Amino acid sequence: MAKANVRQHFIPQCYLRNFSENKKFVFVHSKKNKKNYPQAIEKTACLNYFYTIPEKYIKKEFLKDIDTNFIEKKILANNIESFYSALLSKIIQAASIWTLGNNYVEILNKKERDLFAALIAIQYLRMPNIRDKYWSAQRKVQKERNEIVSAMQNAYKNIDSSVANALNKEEDYSPVLHSEIFLDEELITNIQDQITKKIWIYKMSNKEAVYTSDNPILLKSHIEKQTPFYEGFGMNGVEIIFPISKNIILTIWDEKTFVDRKTENNKFGNLTDVELRQYNCYQYIWADDEVYSIKNDFKLIELLKIANGNIDTEIIRERPRIKVNGK
Repeated sequence: MAKANVRQHFIPQCYLRNFSENKKFVFVHSKKNKKNYPQAIEKTACLNYFYTIPEKYIKKEFLKDIDTNFIEKKILANNIESFYSALLSKIIQAASIWTLGNNYVEILNKKERDLFAALIAIQYLRMPNIRDKYWSAQRKVQKERNEIVSAMQNAYKNIDSSVANALNKEEDYSPVLHSEIFLDEELITNIQDQITKKIWIYKMSNKEAVYTSDNPILLKSHIEKQTPFYEGFGMNGVEIIFPISKNIILTIWDEKTFVDRKTENNKFGNLTDVELRQYNCYQYIWADDEVYSIKNDFKLIELLKIANGNIDTEIIRERPRIKVNGK
């Protein structure tokens, strides 16, 4: 195996630094540990060998210059995250200009906005919860298929099970399956198209108290019982919530449902205290484990848990799953 960093970040460090006072650590509230503490960014939002592809799945006859860590090093770190960092910096710089009293500031031009939409899609798809969802579905498919083949073998003794067995995937195949999702050009383009046509509003807080989490890009449906087209980005009435920095939240609104917000498109606006509390609560509720802040202030989470009935019980939402044969 080619040498690689053991820790591989599913949320880039360039993003997490926007929630850090010294660009080295963030303050964390952990649901699993039930406490708050400072944590080095290099040890945050990462898993060991998360994107590493096992050697046996690399077809050397077609990909001679590819090693097991090409996704982490060559695709994500060297390409995607460099664009990501530059566009995040441009948004933050534009926000600084806007706070000085400039009513109109170009945040992202059309080309940059299209690129950022694609990067949002990739960021959403490269997360552990997406891998878990699709790998769980893969295991269900395998189980159903194996049960059908077994039943047919019992009924017809000459049934060959070798084809079905060949389709079964071992546990170490999960990073391969995941890479096929977050590097799927057609899927990314379709989500990108859904995002770019929506209304982009950048909300600014003067309190430097915006939370983010280990699941930062959230989809909030304002209309009940919506089919989650394109992972939810194509839902009617959807609001996409994406904290950009300690004082900026990008909110992206369905253009059909929220027609009255079109005048705010691609502009900055003030984030009220009520909105800040709502968005921060949403980050906590949908975090897999960790919530991040520039300050060691998570009193809002304590109040939310008290309101939910027990300060010692963390609020954890069950992730949507893909059903196979109704299960």
